[in-house]
Amino acid sequence: MFEGLASGSSGRKAQNRLYSVYNRICTAQLAKGNLPEALLNAQRALKIAHSLSQADPNDVYSRVSLVLSYANLADVLSSMHRFPTAVSALAQAIAIVDPLVASNPTNGELPGVEGSTYVIAGDVFRRSHDYDRSLHNYRVALKILSQIHLRDPENVDAGLELVGGYNQLGKLLVLRGDRDGATEEFREGLAISEPQTMAQNPNEESLYSAAESYAGLAKAEANRITPGQTFQIRMTHLNQARLWDEHSLQLWSRVKEPGFLSPDGYDSEPPSTVKQHLARVNSELAQLKDKSDSQAVAQ
Repeated sequence: MFEGLASGSSGRKAQNRLYSVYNRICTAQLAKGNLPEALLNAQRALKIAHSLSQADPNDVYSRVSLVLSYANLADVLSSMHRFPTAVSALAQAIAIVDPLVASNPTNGELPGVEGSTYVIAGDVFRRSHDYDRSLHNYRVALKILSQIHLRDPENVDAGLELVGGYNQLGKLLVLRGDRDGATEEFREGLAISEPQTMAQNPNEESLYSAAESYAGLAKAEANRITPGQTFQIRMTHLNQARLWDEHSLQLWSRVKEPGFLSPDGYDSEPPSTVKQHLARVNSELAQLKDKSDSQAVAQ
């Protein structure tokens, strides 16, 4: 319908609407894990954003559309392991958004766009295993998103955007083996998201965010087990990891149709992944108990 309207009109309104629809389809396809379709719609959105920006280079929102389009394209391409083109698209987004924020200091919406762009940058480099650059970009994103949250702590959406950043950084720190750092980031996120999950009709992003935080805590805790630890210490870590996974699954059970993306567009590990981790933890607990029982019998 919108393609028909846009093809019959040279006006910006029809093009803007079509751009928005392509972006929404891209997000929906990403949430389903349909990367080829997500890429096709990201490219369509970028083409319109270029056209709108060229028609009026001074229009802030056309520039924002261009930033979001390049960032979305980088997100999809990196999910497809097409890293050189993803990094190129990402560089385009950052080259536009940083000067845009600097030249429009009174525009309260632009820092959020900048923060989300840097989160995507962290994601792109995390997927390519460039953990140092990923860490840098997540830190930049959290600085921006924290400032937004501090200016308006009652803004639930801004708070949950910040939680998404904490979770992404926490997942990176687990990969880097920084269990204490990861645990701190996940707990920071839970301090904001968990109260929202207790509402009668919770914001669905809060359910995704808290479920992700608990799953991250479970991984960080399970990774604390090292050779040479006593039976009791290993049991303590595994039992705690099991509790965190169970908390995560309780929250996931309240999400009607879990996807690979949260409503705000953050990577999410689906409940099936949490179940797999919980199964491994339970298996290790059983093996550890069997070994302890065998040793007790032998003695």
